[in-house]
Formats: sequence, structure tokens, C-alpha cells
Amino acid sequence: MLTSPSLVRRPLAPLYAASLLLAACANVPTLPMAQDPQDGMQPPGFTSRRRAGEGQWGDRILVEGQYLPAAWLEFDEDNSSSSSVDGSADGDGYGGRFAIGNKDQSIGAMYQGLDLSGDTGTIRIDSLYVDFDVRVPLSEGGGNFSLLIGAGLGGARFDRDIGASGIDNEGAAQLRAVLNYNPSRAFSFDVGFGGVVYGHPGETEAYGSYVLVGMTTAF
Repeated sequence: MLTSPSLVRRPLAPLYAASLLLAACANVPTLPMAQDPQDGMQPPGFTSRRRAGEGQWGDRILVEGQYLPAAWLEFDEDNSSSSSVDGSADGDGYGGRFAIGNKDQSIGAMYQGLDLSGDTGTIRIDSLYVDFDVRVPLSEGGGNFSLLIGAGLGGARFDRDIGASGIDNEGAAQLRAVLNYNPSRAFSFDVGFGGVVYGHPGETEAYGSYVLVGMTTAF
């Protein structure tokens, strides 16, 4: 029995289209997620998981540990209350964060401590922030990566080891960008960088940047 070539091509057309669709979706996250009725109206590759702010506050409790392998600060030499550490200083530090949030946002408290040294002295800076962050899941990497942007506002204590006239307290603000690797919902490994400024209204005590690596546990 002879079969028309057009009849042969028709069954193959859906298979060909399905193959193209699978190739196009190869980089779309495949993590389990609840189906949103509006997903059918979204562009291909866009799911409800990609909308930051979804869920309710209290869905996640976060505990984060940080190590700052490199930090640099520039001090305001015109400030009469500045430390014996003139110009710039560098060193390392560590920190921690406790926060509560929904799927992609959180707010909490963050501590950072820096041990720095310059040509004329050493300095210890302890900072405490009210901190907010938001993360955006990335489709690349099988859905295991996300980009986090965080910001904090608080205060810092300057403890100078050489020629100090006392301990100074200053305001502090910081901004950071972090890449998260999420092998599971409970853990993430973090690497990023940030910027920080210390001072009070009308006067900047110091400003600088740091590199961050760490791990976050979610409950």
C-alpha cells in the first residue's frame, strides 16, 4: 500500500516542533513549583518562581555566615576626628546575618567586623545594620543560581590601636551584590562584593569596598 509523502510529513511535524521546543527550554529552571493560573499568559520560560516578592513574610528564616577575605578603606584626612590611620588601610573581616522573609526578599540584622592596617596604624571596625535584600533567580545554570542585591543602614564603632584619643561611633551604610549557588532549598554558597561608607551628616569618616564569600542556611 502506497502512502502519500504529505501524509508522512504531517506526523513528523509535531515531533520536529517538540524537539525545537525542548532545545529552546534547555536553560529554563526545572525546580518543582506550584502552577500559577496566569502562567499561561506569560512569555515562554517565565514562571511564577521568577517574580520577586512572591509568598508571605515568614516563609523563610535565614542564617548567613560571611568571610571578607579582602577589604579596603580610604579615610578622610580633612576630618579632625580621624584616626591615626591616615590615607588608606586594608585587611580582612567576617560577619553574620539573621533575617526573615518570603521566597525572594528578606529583612533582618547584619553584623560585619573589619581588622585593617595602614602605614601609620591599625583599626578595628564593628558595624551593625538593619539590612534588606532581594534575589532574582537566574534561568542559566539549571535554576541553581540567583543574583542577590542587599543594602543596610546602621552604625559602626571605630577602635584605634595606635595614638587613639578614644572610641568613635559613626553612622554606616553598605550596598552589596552577591551570586548565590543553591544546590538545595536549605543551603546556598555565596560570593560577591560590596561598598561601604562611614560618617555622620555633613562629614564622611571613611569609605571603601570588600569581597565576600559565605554560606546561607534557610529554614
